[in-house]
Amino acid sequence: MKSTMKRILYAVALLACATPAFAQFNPSQPYATTANSCGQIFSLQGGVYYDRNGVSQGSTLPTCNPPVSLGSQSASNVSITGGSISGLNPAMPVASGGTGSASLAAHGVLVGAGTSAVTIAAPGNSGIPLVSQGAIADPIFTNITPAGGGTGLTSITAHGVMIGEGTSAVAVAGPGASGLPLVGGGASADPTFATLGVAGGGTGATTASAAAGNLGVPPVYSNAGVAVTTPHIVEGQVTLVAGTVSVTFSGAAVFTSTLTYQCTVSDLSTTAAAANAAKQSGTSVTFYGSGTDTVGYICVGN
Repeated sequence: MKSTMKRILYAVALLACATPAFAQFNPSQPYATTANSCGQIFSLQGGVYYDRNGVSQGSTLPTCNPPVSLGSQSASNVSITGGSISGLNPAMPVASGGTGSASLAAHGVLVGAGTSAVTIAAPGNSGIPLVSQGAIADPIFTNITPAGGGTGLTSITAHGVMIGEGTSAVAVAGPGASGLPLVGGGASADPTFATLGVAGGGTGATTASAAAGNLGVPPVYSNAGVAVTTPHIVEGQVTLVAGTVSVTFSGAAVFTSTLTYQCTVSDLSTTAAAANAAKQSGTSVTFYGSGTDTVGYICVGN
């Protein structure tokens, strides 16, 4: 009987020794604020540290291995969940998906450079476009040339007329005086606003008297040298009846009044009798002479 009891007590002792340490864990006991370098919190009960699952960690507070640098990784892939990467020196190269640059100019445009670090097209003035410089140079912010469909100018004269210059920036014919036409300068010169010459269908002058001279009509002046405005000449010949005859002007031959024109009369007969004119109005003049002579007249004025 005694022998049996001893065996039972021995078995109980062995069972007690085989019970895992976490069996002593008391879940009702609050966790201490003890934390290791990894931020884990443990409960210290009876000299043993328990994690949140009630598993014994031993009598010594567990430590966390320090972070491992990427440089020492031998794996083919590294997965980063959350957080950020900093302190890369040198910067991540283009071949690894980076830019190869540690700093990028604010508002600049990244420009590829093969496997070299990206370059930056510096910000241009407001409103200026990014323009290609071809396959061997980086694009820049600048004015668009005619080759790219632009004008090559940053400002265009108000009311001016743009003139093509091949692949060069367009020229501008500045506004001319009011009323002047744009006159061609031929195949080798730009057109300009100017007085239209006779060869182009104009008068080649800016005043009526000067225009008359250009058109083969002599200008008319007063004895004081003042040009008569829009003068014209009416000429003809008539036969007197009993020494007199009246002539009526019509259409463009009409003068403004008796004061705006003068008439000269000459006897065309062989007798060379005297003849003269008496103006009645701007539309009528009477010639006087001898008998039935034929007289010629020229009236000039406006």
